[in-house]
Amino acid sequence: MCGSPESWPSRLPGTVRVDGFSGSGFSRGASPCGDLSYARRAPRSLQADTALVVVEGGLNDVDQPRTAVVEGFEALMAAVGDRPVLVVGPVLAPARAGRVPDVDRLLSGLARRHGATYLSMVALDLPFLADGLHLTAEGHRLFGDHVARHVADLLG
Repeated sequence: MCGSPESWPSRLPGTVRVDGFSGSGFSRGASPCGDLSYARRAPRSLQADTALVVVEGGLNDVDQPRTAVVEGFEALMAAVGDRPVLVVGPVLAPARAGRVPDVDRLLSGLARRHGATYLSMVALDLPFLADGLHLTAEGHRLFGDHVARHVADLLG
């Protein structure tokens, strides 16, 4: 397992490979550092024995054009191929709360169209840092435990 022991992926069962990058998302323009979209990074993260791909995001896509999010999602699903996918939607971060529901609905529809499982996170009550954007350590724990329950259900 790579990553911080306080980050939410550390709560997931089994062997987990993390390719997280702060500020990235489904769309190419989600990061101010260039194209660090999920689709671009997926090929280096996928292993032959990957049982489930978990992709979490959307919060950095709230200010991106809808078409850019759709294109990024489509490219990601093409990169993932026939592996099972759990798409975890954005949290209702106070700093971006007004735009999160639209991205949540968009990602839910895209996941359904591609046969992926979608987990909306907008109803989950989580603690945030003072910036209203990033989760506290406790928020990561609660978030990770919630996702872990769904992962366990999917893996049977």
